[in-house]
Amino acid sequence: MKKITLGISGMSCSACSNGLEKHLNSKEGIISSSVNLIMANATISYDETLLDQKKIEAFIKQAGFKSTGIFDIKKEEKKVIKRLMENDSSESIKRQKEKYIEKNKKNKEREESLIEQE
Repeated sequence: MKKITLGISGMSCSACSNGLEKHLNSKEGIISSSVNLIMANATISYDETLLDQKKIEAFIKQAGFKSTGIFDIKKEEKKVIKRLMENDSSESIKRQKEKYIEKNKKNKEREESLIEQE
């Protein structure tokens, strides 16, 4: 089993992210996928004997979206924070979104640490 996180462009609502996740999970070789609308990415666990990044990106294209390649959390979180702050003036919601992004960052670091231990 291998895990990959790809950036996704073209998603504008929860129906988009839910549809992509359902599409990916229906494909042979995909063990599981989780699509995050806010972060515009998809984390996919897959059987590397059946699939590779190129094939997974073809599945994403079939669903009507585009893979932007390997997701770089550090690069992307700055864009997401800026976009969220520009689109929402409520301070409470801004703080909630910042906490969410920080939690996502910690989860990614924990995941990378576990991969290094294997």
